[in-house]
Amino acid sequence: MIIKCPQCSTGYSIPENMIGEKPRKMRCSRCKNLFTIARRAEAAPSGYEEFTGQHHLPGEFAFLKESPAKDPPAQPEEPPAQPEEPPAQPEEPSPQLVQPTPPTPMPAQPAPPTSPSAPPTSPSAPEIYGGTASAWEMEAPLDLGGFTITNEIPPRGQATGKVIFVVVVLLIGFLLFVAYRNSWAISIPDLGDQIAFAFSGEKLEDLPKEARDIEATINRRKIITNREKTPFLVVQGEVTNIAMARRSKIIMRAQLIDTIGDIRAQVRAPCGKLIDDSVIEATPKGAMNGHYRSGGALYNCSVEGGGNTVFQLIFDEVPADYDDSFEVRVQAVSAKPLD
Repeated sequence: MIIKCPQCSTGYSIPENMIGEKPRKMRCSRCKNLFTIARRAEAAPSGYEEFTGQHHLPGEFAFLKESPAKDPPAQPEEPPAQPEEPPAQPEEPSPQLVQPTPPTPMPAQPAPPTSPSAPPTSPSAPEIYGGTASAWEMEAPLDLGGFTITNEIPPRGQATGKVIFVVVVLLIGFLLFVAYRNSWAISIPDLGDQIAFAFSGEKLEDLPKEARDIEATINRRKIITNREKTPFLVVQGEVTNIAMARRSKIIMRAQLIDTIGDIRAQVRAPCGKLIDDSVIEATPKGAMNGHYRSGGALYNCSVEGGGNTVFQLIFDEVPADYDDSFEVRVQAVSAKPLD
């Protein structure tokens, strides 16, 4: 159990069995304060004596101290009254002289007996009620210097709260690190990839701030074969402008990544334009980029603040070992604010 000195608040760890039913005096090893502790009980402990004002009680037992009604001091007994002598009858005159009778002396009153059990009064000696000291008053105080000085043990709930607080702080720090490594753009669907990148040690790609405001979501991907039996991988999805200002001339990039993390192919194209499957089937290999140009100028994809639009990126070089386990990563690599 943990006890604390009431004067300096130093805590000590002592065994439970050292505190019984009767009060026990303790001496703090740090400030040398003498104090008394006892267990709280419904009934009085065995050997309990009622405390009165004649006891020198410690401060923590002041509630036991009552002011007893003081008996009035005993009045000394008066000596028994002496019977009065009857007045002397006058005698006939005699020629002889009568000698006066000397007065009878009063008997000395004995001093009140002194109680043999009352100890001599001393400034340093405690007064003892009824002439007998309690066992705990006569017992030498327990010196706490041999016990471990300890701080107050926090309750279980408080310790659990500290653990939860530490876990929350570590989790927040972890998420901040992942967000920093991913240019402060956290996406829940891509959180696993973002965490992997954050701890991969790879150099962060330097993208324009406007491009970081564009988020891409893949909806589907499929293989379309043209008339020359050339497979095209078509990836379609949606982009969202998370900024409040309009973004224009947005260029998207798609990367095809195999199971070991190598980039096997990539393609760039503006968002906002879809090509029919029949047109893709009639397009020869290497001519797909012509669908994104009009009059020699690249299609201008623009998205209002908080708005979204579609994208379609087409790989015209698909690896021979391609399957659904390959990852397709799409992101905006270029964008400009509204002029």
